[in-house]
Amino acid sequence: MNNRLAKCVMLGLVSLMTGAWGCAVGQAPGKGRVLHLQEQSTKGWYYLYLPEDYVSKEAPANQPPTARPKRWPVVVTFHGMKPFDDSGKQIREWQQEADRYGFVVIAPQLRSPDLLSEFPIRTVHSGVRFDEKLTVGALNDVARRVDVDLSAVLSTSWSSGGYIAHYMVNRHPNLFSCVAPRQSNFSSSILDPNQVPLYRDMKVGIFYTENDFEVCKRESQAGANWYAKHGFDVTFAVFQNLGHVRRPSVAADFFARTCNATAKTPPTELARLKIKNMPIQANPQQAAPRPRTVSSQPPPPQPKQSSPPANSQVSTKPRVAQNQSTNPATSGGPNVYNQREPDLPVAVSGKQGIPRPRNDFGSGYDPNNVARSPSSDAPRPTPQQQPSVPRPRTTARPRQSTAGPANDPQSSNPLQVRVSSTIGVSPLMVSFSAVAPGPLRRGAYFLWTDNGEPISNGINGQKYLLAPGKHELEVLMTTANGTEYRATKTINVLEKTRRGRR
Repeated sequence: MNNRLAKCVMLGLVSLMTGAWGCAVGQAPGKGRVLHLQEQSTKGWYYLYLPEDYVSKEAPANQPPTARPKRWPVVVTFHGMKPFDDSGKQIREWQQEADRYGFVVIAPQLRSPDLLSEFPIRTVHSGVRFDEKLTVGALNDVARRVDVDLSAVLSTSWSSGGYIAHYMVNRHPNLFSCVAPRQSNFSSSILDPNQVPLYRDMKVGIFYTENDFEVCKRESQAGANWYAKHGFDVTFAVFQNLGHVRRPSVAADFFARTCNATAKTPPTELARLKIKNMPIQANPQQAAPRPRTVSSQPPPPQPKQSSPPANSQVSTKPRVAQNQSTNPATSGGPNVYNQREPDLPVAVSGKQGIPRPRNDFGSGYDPNNVARSPSSDAPRPTPQQQPSVPRPRTTARPRQSTAGPANDPQSSNPLQVRVSSTIGVSPLMVSFSAVAPGPLRRGAYFLWTDNGEPISNGINGQKYLLAPGKHELEVLMTTANGTEYRATKTINVLEKTRRGRR
């Protein structure tokens, strides 16, 4: 009774704050089509938005889907706490971005993010299991109805919908290619770390606002720490002078970069946002992979990852959703992993093994915020606790690539740097990627530097180059057996000229 009274009091307090914190949908409606559909296995409901270009180019009903030339990326957006957010609000806030990039949007009506349900979510209760089944079923349903690209599926959220957004990619990594929650919550206690090798190369973006709710800021930081601790390539950005307001443009831009979607109209909302750099916490004794320190000793060998090869072929056959057969609970793990029900609907997926973006480059709104970190409950380190990083080799002349492994300069170098541009006007956004044979990449650790300053730890990423002049982009790859390779690319950034007024 006291618990129910406390929640009612909370409801009243949050109701007073709703107007000030921006729970209303401020985005204009799109020009596509909204459908409200029922998923048959759960009898739950979800909204589906078909973008403007899809509707205008829709094939006749008697034309089979295989005859239609384009497949459309999918956004699955999970709403926040009811009654302040729901699937209807989510489908409205995403319409402009869906029209801009050509995204099909799914917004399931969830049970777990509710003012009268468990908060923070720390257990996989019946509401979470219902939301899981509904989402898998909705994806199946949409795959049968719409020409969607099942190799490009985003899991995103707003507010407390983040619990399910993170949970779904962890339990069903074969269904998603990207995760980018916005101002959202996070709970590591409902995630299974045994699943990490199945989706470690998935792009992760975590975003919140400077004046957000404290619980959202705290758990966003915890989420960034958890992903970086487990070796993911994390983009972490904080947007200044904003409260708990809806900004789907951030996740839309992040997802578009991973699936090669092109904006047909300028993302004006995104251009107005101001970024505040927010480094991920670091604890070198717990981080994985561990950043290398400057030492004359050879690096210790690292165990091979159990993930599938990076060049896994895309399968056209349907795949079964992750269940207990692919998600075993370890003897020392939480009992929560055994609470899942095995009879999930069959999930149609166009991917086999690790979901990978369709392009060779990374993603992220501001790669200055990309970093590795330790566990989410570690204290913020002092500068003395920060792990040192290897100093890159410098030279007076620009190098396109080094001659081979760091310990054998005479051998041929299998590592190359691929960039989106080698010259441009400041600010120049450069996508970069390390190209190496699959056996060398598996289990390897990457460190990227720009003129000697560390900028990223993933196999690929992005960076806005602001300072005019030459930028030497270098990658150090340490393989699983400790062999080091280096490669560089020189990028010329030109100063932006200012034209005087006439």
